[in-house]
Amino acid sequence: MKEIVSYFDEMAPIWDEAVIRNAEKLRHFMTLAGVRQGDEVLDVGGGTGALIPYIRENNVAGQITEVDISRRMLNMARAKFHNDTDIRYLNENIEEYSEGREYDRIFMYGVLPHLADKVGTIVRLFRSNLKGNGSILVSHPYGRDKINKLHSHGDKRVADAYLPPMREFISDCEKQGLKAVFSEDTDRDYTILFK
Repeated sequence: MKEIVSYFDEMAPIWDEAVIRNAEKLRHFMTLAGVRQGDEVLDVGGGTGALIPYIRENNVAGQITEVDISRRMLNMARAKFHNDTDIRYLNENIEEYSEGREYDRIFMYGVLPHLADKVGTIVRLFRSNLKGNGSILVSHPYGRDKINKLHSHGDKRVADAYLPPMREFISDCEKQGLKAVFSEDTDRDYTILFK
């Protein structure tokens, strides 16, 4: 875990320039997840706050909780959104997150490859932190093959990070009580909406 933290701490100052974001796709995620005014949102692996502007387009005043293992990433987000008093920043490993707070929407954007217990983490968030009518959106800005290749041939600190085969992952989650109501697995997208 220390290696992953050091990687993201090191990347924090250049992250926003290094990662290309598709605004249309991020807006689609908000619509897909059903973000509404007043929703409480948990942004897992929120990093530098990439989703915050898109959450705010649909949810001007709802509470957002940004959770990330990288303190430097969170500091970048805090600096960008310092005027927004409805954002909490938690420097925690989501796999050890034990706060009992419930959320309407949980986003896991770009974080799934970095979880040691992918299914267990999502199941725990579903059971402990998701409100009854809520949704969990698991997504990645790249397709499975691309992200697995990037990680395996990139920085050794994230070489073991991978996106699992989608059908298998959904099946494992559904065996634990989640229901996938939308999924897309293409060369440019890896998205699952659980309810």
